[in-house]
Amino acid sequence: MDSTSTAAKQVRFYRTLAFIVVFGLVAAWLFPLAGIPGLGKFRPDEAAVGLSVAVIMLSVVTILFLLRIGRIFDVEGQMERRLGDEARVLQETQKRQEDAWAEFRNDLKQELAETRAEFRRSQEEQDAKYLGIGADAAGARRFAEELAATRTLVQKNKDEIAPLLVDLRTRMEAQEQKARVLENRLADALDALERREMEAAAARTQAEQELAALRKREQLLVIRTKELEDHNEVLVREKGRLVSLTKEEAAQHVSLIPNLGPVNVSRLNTMGVITIPQLRAARVENVAAALDVDPDTVRKWQSIGDLLRLEGVPQPATEYLVEAGVRSVPALAAMDSGELSRKLQDVERARRTKSGLDFSQASVAAWITAARDGKMVQVAA
Repeated sequence: MDSTSTAAKQVRFYRTLAFIVVFGLVAAWLFPLAGIPGLGKFRPDEAAVGLSVAVIMLSVVTILFLLRIGRIFDVEGQMERRLGDEARVLQETQKRQEDAWAEFRNDLKQELAETRAEFRRSQEEQDAKYLGIGADAAGARRFAEELAATRTLVQKNKDEIAPLLVDLRTRMEAQEQKARVLENRLADALDALERREMEAAAARTQAEQELAALRKREQLLVIRTKELEDHNEVLVREKGRLVSLTKEEAAQHVSLIPNLGPVNVSRLNTMGVITIPQLRAARVENVAAALDVDPDTVRKWQSIGDLLRLEGVPQPATEYLVEAGVRSVPALAAMDSGELSRKLQDVERARRTKSGLDFSQASVAAWITAARDGKMVQVAA
């Protein structure tokens, strides 16, 4: 809403109220004086009626004024808020103008500095150009003089040089033709040489591969020959010893221990350990040093030899029992069948191979019963 139109409306409203008040007061006092019928002529009751009319008119005007005064205050609040908003807008506009003016001054200073620098560089370039033009002009004059002298000399020697130029051109054409022929021959020779080098490289690679394969085969043959020689030596020694073994020694020979190996068997026999009881009675450190193995491995063999005495326990199962923690017959007798069955199955799964052995609780219980009853394998005399 426009402030000017609002003020004009307020002025008209208050003029109207003033006119109504004046009119009401005049009418209240004129009614009794004019002798208007119905109101009387200054009688007390007629005066009271006039006064009542005046009071009513004043009440009406007061009510209208009170109703209008709220609108006046509201308009004043709106004007104050609008003036505050316009003041803030004016301040922001002034701030933006000041910032723009400061930025404009900075840009103008920067452009002025750049213009001065550019003008200075242009002036220096112009000076250098003028100096160069002067030098070029002097050089051009000297060149023109030398060119005139050269033209005179060339003109004098033209008749003498012309035949030489023709002969030189002919020789150059002949040389160029020979050079082209030589280039073609050289290119063919380079191509042939490159092909030969590629073929030689391929032949070298193939020869190296074949040589590596032959060396690998040679190493394998050497290893296999050594193994065969060791095995042959073991067999020869074992053959001589087995001939002299008794039946009891043969039934308890150390070769019955699983995965002991012919080389270790031969070495044990060499040091005088023929039977499993002898291996169990031998010192672990001495056997480990003689066979060049870990002492724990020797203890494992001793435990297997002890378990091999039990009746009904398969020979391969003794190695599984030792890995499951059963190191002797008394230890087996103290085990629980269910727990031992689970441990043996775990050992078999850890090996990731099927042994074909029966590790059920019933079979394990039979082994534990044999250990508790002392059922040992009887060796015939």
